[in-house]
Amino acid sequence: MRWAAAVALMALVVLSPAAALADPAGPTDYETTIVSIEPEVDGLSARMLGGDSFLELTTVGHDVLITGYRGEPYLRFDADGTVYENARSETTYLNQDRYGETEVPATADPDADPEWVEVASDGRYAWHDHRTHWMVEEPPPGAEPGDTVLEAVVPLEVDGEPVLISVRSLYVEPPGPWASSVGGAIGLVVSATLVRLMGRASGARASLLGLGTAALTMGIWERLSMPPEAAASPLVFLLPAGTLLFAWMAKPSAPTQAYAGLLSALSLGVWVWLRWEVLLRPILPTAAPWQMDRLVTAAAATGTVVVLWHLLAGLLGGRSDRAEA
Repeated sequence: MRWAAAVALMALVVLSPAAALADPAGPTDYETTIVSIEPEVDGLSARMLGGDSFLELTTVGHDVLITGYRGEPYLRFDADGTVYENARSETTYLNQDRYGETEVPATADPDADPEWVEVASDGRYAWHDHRTHWMVEEPPPGAEPGDTVLEAVVPLEVDGEPVLISVRSLYVEPPGPWASSVGGAIGLVVSATLVRLMGRASGARASLLGLGTAALTMGIWERLSMPPEAAASPLVFLLPAGTLLFAWMAKPSAPTQAYAGLLSALSLGVWVWLRWEVLLRPILPTAAPWQMDRLVTAAAATGTVVVLWHLLAGLLGGRSDRAEA
């Protein structure tokens, strides 16, 4: 059946190893800025992505070597734009995770000859560089919003000459509650009103179609906001796409209407759960307006609760009616 195939497809996506292994930029309490590049080099620029998550370097016409944490060659930018990563560098594996919680294989050896693996071809690459961000989830003891939590340098060589990228990271004040509060109220009122005016099943379906569309927009926006090596998990748009798919399948004439509606709401609920920190952290890894993202996420949260409540009540009520009959 079509609905069974759709369930299997969504389960495969959610449980896929690729989704589990991804470590994209996420919401954060810290903002790192590039203080200086000394000496300045024409055709070379750097910026931070996701607040403090990724350092991105772009260069044209220069040979650049990024030094790893043990002084070993880590990244190599050739003048033709090809970028290589050293598979023998410990830094390569530590940088796979935001907090460096990655097992380093025995083949990594800072004293070994580099084993270069191509990772880009356009003279641009972004990576987790642990010299550019605070490496503990909790802020430093006694730190207040606005305080500097880190000052450091990232060493590199440009055409054989030493260059230093200096960075500073600040602890940022948490976001205000208005966007989350307004979004939560909108999701609650609109979903409850639709259910009341259109009936339990039809109102829930209309609510899920609207919330799923908004969530899909935010998810695609977030996914496209970062380069591939820093992009969000595909789940940020696949889950709301599943919400819309199952809502479409929850037609009034469909024999599996109630179950398709439940799967639609659950897909949206998982999306909210995966992005819960959007409501709590001040800096978001998206080019979308941050308050809009918070508003949509909060609306999806409360709307999902309303829809699930009514759909489950309908299922349980139907079973109770059949039992009494």
